[in-house]
Amino acid sequence: MVDCCLCCIPVRLGTIILAIISLVVAIFGAIGYLGKPDELLVGFPHGISTLFGLLFILMGLISVFGIIGSCFSSPGAVKLFEWMLWGFVVAFAIIAGVTIYSSIVNKQIAIDRCVAELQGETDKTLGGVNDSNSNIPIVNGITNSTTGAINDKISGNFPEICKERERVKIWSKVISSIFITLFGAYFAGVTSRFADELHVSKSRSISNIHPTTPASRINLSDTKHVPITA
Repeated sequence: MVDCCLCCIPVRLGTIILAIISLVVAIFGAIGYLGKPDELLVGFPHGISTLFGLLFILMGLISVFGIIGSCFSSPGAVKLFEWMLWGFVVAFAIIAGVTIYSSIVNKQIAIDRCVAELQGETDKTLGGVNDSNSNIPIVNGITNSTTGAINDKISGNFPEICKERERVKIWSKVISSIFITLFGAYFAGVTSRFADELHVSKSRSISNIHPTTPASRINLSDTKHVPITA
């Protein structure tokens, strides 16, 4: 009987599909930690973000290894893939914990950075409006006073906007971290079932190639004792 995983998908096909999904997650994780270290690990050295990015690259390579091993139904490769997956589940739990911790502890730093970025974008936009009327003194004066009032009003809302943005980011990190950790644990469990299935199939194949026949057994009760004469 063929073992199945989610939605009655054969465990071999399920392992390949989950390995592909794991590869996609690893690619996005590597891009995030290597490309945007200040957003994911606020207030932490870039070396830690680089380390996490390299771990995701390693996870991508492990996923490729799992896809190849599953396609060829290699019991040893799939079992090794299972052990590596459990190791990465633990590693990702640590990465997620550090990421969430940094987001909570350094929340104000992220808010201040967000306010500065919004203020810079606003100043650039309003500055362009003022420069467009610089040749007309009267209009320029009116424009400057108007844009200045608009700038002050908009800038007053930046802290609340950034607080809400950071709150959403933190909860997004918490939810995604829990989901990916549970996904990794489930994936490792499916891979373990596939490895066990391959081991059983291999054992049956070996027993079919080298069967044990009754003729190979020696029945000592049927042996005739011949007396030895000098």
